[in-house]
Amino acid sequence: MNSKTFEVPENDLSIVQSSVAKDIRSEMNREVMRYIQRQRPEYVIFDFFGDTRFGAARLNDGTIVTRNEWKLCKTDFYRQNVDVEFFPGTDEYFNKWTSAAQLAVENIRHYSPETRIILHDVEFVTKYRTKNGEVRSFANSASLSGLNNWWSKLNAYFAEHFADDVICVRTPDLMSFEGHPWGVYGVHYELDYHAHFLNSLIRLALVDSRTSYANY
Repeated sequence: MNSKTFEVPENDLSIVQSSVAKDIRSEMNREVMRYIQRQRPEYVIFDFFGDTRFGAARLNDGTIVTRNEWKLCKTDFYRQNVDVEFFPGTDEYFNKWTSAAQLAVENIRHYSPETRIILHDVEFVTKYRTKNGEVRSFANSASLSGLNNWWSKLNAYFAEHFADDVICVRTPDLMSFEGHPWGVYGVHYELDYHAHFLNSLIRLALVDSRTSYANY
């Protein structure tokens, strides 16, 4: 969000799926921050899946990018231009992340001072439901639990220092399921999770609206 734009050649983007190319272009253009500056949204929602699963990298020209193994890292552009990779779970990464989070929030406050910053407090699930209704643990559940420790650290810091509100609707029995449109994975939750999240966001917005009206 904070670094300068960069450009991946079209030849690299033409060999990946269109949805992947779209996501890469969004990061190339720093689309999120440009949108915030232009539209001044009521809410900006942060979650730190990317900082938990992928980490970041510095290119030869100093640009910071997401170290996304599924997308940007597959391109020749990345392999030819990567300088240093920063891996989650390290003190170095946490120190860089806290500085970057502060700068991102400061930029949002500057360009869109009425925007409320929301933390989506979530984590990897370690179990999934089969099509037959059987509950199974992921083969890498221990690894996912370790990632959750790191994710929790990021959430706690952001909640304490930056977030105006926190939405947490996960429960101990939350899991993934084999019928998920994107497949079984630690953040591909049972679909009613998303309804619960949206309901919480709507309630928050209604409370904010009533408070603003009363103050007016």
